[in-house]
Amino acid sequence: MKQVALLALVCAFLGACGTSPYPHLSAAYTTSPSNTKSSGCGYFPNPCARTDFANTPTFSVPNAGGLTGANTKFQEPLSNEWMTRLTDYNTTGSLKGAGYITAASGSAEQTLMDISDNYIVIQSQNASVIPFTWNPTTMQATRMFVSQYPSTNGIELPSGTPEFSRTTTGLMYAMQNTGPWNASTPVIVSYNLASSTPPSAVTVYNFQNCSSIASKIDGHTVWTDDVSVSADDSSFATAVSVSGDQGTGIYVLSYSKSGGCHWYDTATGETDAGPVKMTGSESNPDLYYIHNARMGPGGWIRITRENCINSCESDETMYMWQPGTDQVATTATTGHQAIGYSKYLTNNGYQSSLGCLYPQCMTIAPVSNVAEMSELWKNGPGTPPGWPQEPVWDCHLSWSNDNSSDTAAVLVASISNAEVPTLAWGNEIDGFATNGTGTVYRFARHYNTESPSATFNALDAIGSVSEDGKWYLTTSDWGCTLGSSSGGSNGTISPYTCRSDVFVLQLK
Repeated sequence: MKQVALLALVCAFLGACGTSPYPHLSAAYTTSPSNTKSSGCGYFPNPCARTDFANTPTFSVPNAGGLTGANTKFQEPLSNEWMTRLTDYNTTGSLKGAGYITAASGSAEQTLMDISDNYIVIQSQNASVIPFTWNPTTMQATRMFVSQYPSTNGIELPSGTPEFSRTTTGLMYAMQNTGPWNASTPVIVSYNLASSTPPSAVTVYNFQNCSSIASKIDGHTVWTDDVSVSADDSSFATAVSVSGDQGTGIYVLSYSKSGGCHWYDTATGETDAGPVKMTGSESNPDLYYIHNARMGPGGWIRITRENCINSCESDETMYMWQPGTDQVATTATTGHQAIGYSKYLTNNGYQSSLGCLYPQCMTIAPVSNVAEMSELWKNGPGTPPGWPQEPVWDCHLSWSNDNSSDTAAVLVASISNAEVPTLAWGNEIDGFATNGTGTVYRFARHYNTESPSATFNALDAIGSVSEDGKWYLTTSDWGCTLGSSSGGSNGTISPYTCRSDVFVLQLK
């Protein structure tokens, strides 16, 4: 009730709630509000989700079962999409506490549902990987190998955030370090969840065998990024640090089943193919620390810069490398990104060039020429005249559903730093078209409190879209209605004791 009262005051002040039209926007950006499922709609490219800009402030948080509501299924009222709560306080038996998340790394780019839609993996707050079987018809989940692992209600896997294969049912890949955390060696492993027996790690490649870089990383690795995989399962990528946590790495590593290992040292500007030839600064390549590295389905690797080591171009924070070459392209961009087959997206873009109003803008560019950006959106619901300030809006992009023509919608869980959003897209799970139509599909709310005390995943509603674009996993504290981290029926926002759980949304 407090939420509704607060929003009524906001609406009165701004005079902007309800179905206000925005006549200065083109037809590509505005349609009539609708919550009605038509007989002709379904999954992408013709989903039933609403596509309007109307704010829908009056809502209550759906009952997801409280402390113990795993497999609770309900319709979320924004677009009447079906959702299932995947986890609850008892999901892993003896392991309780703060709750569960999609990816311990905080990445929205990992593929966490397999190609058949029958297997899901998520993580606990202590980063254990928890596999489930998933029934896409009943939208119900089941822990795996419960009888063999009764103390945790099923098997848990000791690895980094995994990535499912795009070719084989139940097959997933992960990074698994050998040795202690501060003196290990990165190893790519696979797990077959479709096996009738509990899966164990099978080595795909041990970077100890990469002779040209092994002396620098073998037995010295401290931090390892998630693994990412090409569309045909032939190439893999990660990044590592030998000095500290995320943000201190300098080695991007790649393994190809046909071409062997490749590496890029971002602190020296060297690759296994020779000195970096960087677009725009070939004579003096940028030297920098790595935030993360992600291989797209087409085999290119997108690298995000954490901090500069030398006098880098001030606004260049993203680099694109094709393993096996010394060619590194860079561009001035900010915001969260996603890489497809031959294109990449950013939710902020090159503002000075494109005139984007921060941050409701999204751009697309070819991976081979990343500076060649074009707008997908320029004006969101926060840009019409009359608003007192720029909207606070952000989102992590998930594009595991991308197709070879790079025209599948990218899924995001948008945040606005407000429990009660005052704009469309705020605190929502939305699909942004990449085919040039400018359409944004509004599927559901994620109901995060957006408390600054929440874990990163719960604060930012980190999620993951399935490979076929039919499902979306998201992390949420669900308005602090999922119980407390100590096992109580009720959590509190101040002090923050709210649990987080993972929810599965049908994108129909």
